[in-house]
Amino acid sequence: MRAPVLSRQITTDLRGFVERVEPRAKRGQRITLRVSALGDVRRQPRPRRVRFTTNRPASGFKPGDAIHLRVTLMPPSAPALPGGFDFARHAWFDGLGAVGYARSTLKPDMEAGPSPPDLQLWAAVERVRQAIGQRIMAVLPGQPGAIANALITGERGRRAIQHE
Repeated sequence: MRAPVLSRQITTDLRGFVERVEPRAKRGQRITLRVSALGDVRRQPRPRRVRFTTNRPASGFKPGDAIHLRVTLMPPSAPALPGGFDFARHAWFDGLGAVGYARSTLKPDMEAGPSPPDLQLWAAVERVRQAIGQRIMAVLPGQPGAIANALITGERGRRAIQHE
């Protein structure tokens, strides 16, 4: 049941379907992608899901969209200290085979067909969850809104806008 994991760091082209878009507190976003093509990595040991960060918000992309970009990916890291947080274990339960960062802007993948049926269902649920989070932050700005959003939707990265 183990998901395939990259064995080493690579920089390559990536194509796939957006599963989740999470804002980051400082800048950019964290995107989980269901992989359809990963450069020249063979089909079998290729990770099925990857998570990467962007430095700039990837506006206009939502769960279910097909995208392509250039990324640097690496295997999920082990704990830095004995007893420390084990990201590789956490990634294993999330089915992530690689993590990394975007090296180019995200572009729509016009060559991709429709997203898989199960992803279409989960993408609809994710879009509703994100809409709820945006509404919470619009009605309850600042730190209280960020906390309410995290408790209700599970989205922890939304930036709390400070008002004076």
